[in-house]
Amino acid sequence: MLFSECESFDYVRLEPGAVIDGRGRGDIEEAWFVLRGEGELVADGQLPLSLREGQLVLCSHGAASRWRAATDSPLELLFLALMPASVSRQLPERTPFNEH
Repeated sequence: MLFSECESFDYVRLEPGAVIDGRGRGDIEEAWFVLRGEGELVADGQLPLSLREGQLVLCSHGAASRWRAATDSPLELLFLALMPASVSRQLPERTPFNEH
């Protein structure tokens, strides 16, 4: 996507009780949208955050967290990764296009 801070969109499906570790991507910011199911987000040093369908979770860069699906159903997420600010600051200024 030209001139966008979006690095990628990913669909993530965790089977019941499955866990995904979000460590290792400390240079990006993340937006996670819960499409279906229930689970929890466990961030280092924080109480677990219960997740349910329709929630949006924003994670700043450097956030170390784990996503866990409930034991009785899968958890489906849409993940948006934003490129590091050090990269997006170098992009040309974007302006809306209006053909009228």
